[in-house]
Amino acid sequence: MEIRLFAFVTCALLSLGYSFEALGGNLKRLVSQQRRCGVLNMAADASGASKKKLLILQNKGGGHGSVGYNLCLQKKVAEGMEVVILQDKCNYKKIPFSFYKADLEEKVGAKVINVDLTATGVDYNELLNGFKPDVVLDNWSKSVANASIGISIAQAAQSEQLLFVSSAGMYKSSNLTPLLEGDAVKTNDPRAVELAIVQSGLPYTFLRPQYIYGPKSNKRYLDYFLGRAHRKLHIPLPTHAEQLVCLTHEEDVASLMAAALANPKAINQVFNCGTDRFVSYKGICEMVHAAMNSDKEKDVKYMYFDPTQYSNVAFPFRKETFITSPGKAKLTLDWAPTHKFDQDIVEEVKAYVSGDLANEKWGTEQLKADLEILASKGLLVDPKFDE
Repeated sequence: MEIRLFAFVTCALLSLGYSFEALGGNLKRLVSQQRRCGVLNMAADASGASKKKLLILQNKGGGHGSVGYNLCLQKKVAEGMEVVILQDKCNYKKIPFSFYKADLEEKVGAKVINVDLTATGVDYNELLNGFKPDVVLDNWSKSVANASIGISIAQAAQSEQLLFVSSAGMYKSSNLTPLLEGDAVKTNDPRAVELAIVQSGLPYTFLRPQYIYGPKSNKRYLDYFLGRAHRKLHIPLPTHAEQLVCLTHEEDVASLMAAALANPKAINQVFNCGTDRFVSYKGICEMVHAAMNSDKEKDVKYMYFDPTQYSNVAFPFRKETFITSPGKAKLTLDWAPTHKFDQDIVEEVKAYVSGDLANEKWGTEQLKADLEILASKGLLVDPKFDE
């Protein structure tokens, strides 16, 4: 911009009959004065602009338990936003909450407010103490009643965007795969929250993740496979186990959500929030066993069952392939996942076998469904079940 202005002024004065020699010193002084006044210093204007204010309503655990933590560590949020987290009552000894103080409060500068989000009569205006968010991200609501908190805060602050971390579990099973944002959905609780937000009239963005894994994940889906493989037990798998599943690293989930924050292209849009590479249930097991250097003849043991017949299996298996496409997010938000499951699983195995989980004793309580499946097949109970 400075060069263009310099050239424009030079041409104008030359047209009036000034010589290059006469213009030299005067133009330098002119540009210097303009720079001091801020006319040319666009960078200073940008750096002086106030940061967007982000409010996160964070749940106390579960499949989405690490969303708020990982989102705050994204560069767009950590460096470009002022963050306040309304944290539902949680156990700060558990991951990721045990890392809040060091990683979020001290490094990012986020403010964490502990509150019982289920309590009635809470004055959130007083609790936020004048903080008026430009963007609200609701990673807590499980019902329309829950959603009223984020909606009310966003309306009072005239927020420019309300994002809701929904669930891909609302999609109806289909013969077409992968599932797209416009496919048929069930009228479950997450969908009811989405509809309530639409009816509020607020600019919204819905994010539908599926299974999230990673070192700070709160609900550890992969432990189902890791724990059994480590203990050399049968791994119960649904039907033929060739169904595909969508497992996404927590950092990829966070980067997609960050791409949607304060993004005009994300307004009033729905995005599947997951990877673009899928793996079968049996494929997960094979990768786990390979990373553990399991003996294929002695240690690799599977048993197959109908997942519709057992409700207490630790992993939420489906009888059919159930995967979602992130194509819309890739195209609209210019986003792409960076993690590869076949590489991540090696680190997951290392962390598991070197941690406390590997030393936990498993008995009938942890393996109730496994024993039922074994019994239904007339198989002998592995004595290791009762260690």
